[in-house]
Amino acid sequence: MLKTHLATFLSATPALAQTATAPATNPSTAMKVNAAEFVNKAANSNIFEIQLSQLALGKTQNAHLRDFEQRMITVYTNSHGVTFPP
Repeated sequence: MLKTHLATFLSATPALAQTATAPATNPSTAMKVNAAEFVNKAANSNIFEIQLSQLALGKTQNAHLRDFEQRMITVYTNSHGVTFPP
């Protein structure tokens, strides 16, 4: 009996997946983000990446990782022409 129910479920699953519709994307209902909020979030993200790279740089002795983390710090410090404080 369990095998019958399992077989029925498994045979119905592809049909359910095929009939499910994705929600329509409507540009008028899309999330609107103002420029100041975007810049603030981008700056916070960059600061986080810099701090994370500095933490990793202080914890590893691996030359390849140290080079990578230093590049990450350089890239995120100078990203998009905006210089962040150390």
